[in-house]
Amino acid sequence: MKKRKKILLTTLCVIVALFGFLKIYYAIGNHKYDNIIKELKENGQMNFKIESKIEHKIIENNGNTIHYFVSGNENKETIVFLHPAFGDHQCFDRQIDFFSPNYRVITVDMLGHGLTGVGKSKDKITATAVHLAEILKAEYCDTIHIVGVSVGSLLAQDFALKNPEKVLSLTALGGYNTNKEQKEVAKSQGKETLRRQSSFF
Repeated sequence: MKKRKKILLTTLCVIVALFGFLKIYYAIGNHKYDNIIKELKENGQMNFKIESKIEHKIIENNGNTIHYFVSGNENKETIVFLHPAFGDHQCFDRQIDFFSPNYRVITVDMLGHGLTGVGKSKDKITATAVHLAEILKAEYCDTIHIVGVSVGSLLAQDFALKNPEKVLSLTALGGYNTNKEQKEVAKSQGKETLRRQSSFF
């Protein structure tokens, strides 16, 4: 009995430690990303200016404050962009002016990224589908084109599976098909992600 309690306590400690490590890991990743963007801007490597008007908005959901940005033509179809891990809405700055004349464009800072912190709830980034549904409700938007990059592509697929009636098109970049088992693809992507993150730090 004592041995079982000891194993249970050790397992619990490991889980708590891993959770703490992941929070620190993401915080460091986001900080590094912000510094890289700042450095690129200072060096003139991102010296383009967005001409389109952008509205910075928020929604409150389950103790979280989700930041998102709306631009473009409100009378046209809507495109939503979901960024990769350690990124934020700025990943799609160059797409805004290109698509704004013919679409309404929404970019999102997903949970734990950019201006969207982690609230008091136990929500994780996998709650993106719920947050996005709330954004669409706030914007009186019934249907969207959704574009996701890397982890954003997996979350875009998740939204599409849960809300097929809302999706006009789905573009998944740098991800894999979540609808069927693709162990080799997932394994390969995992190795590539670790390689890139190790060079990032």
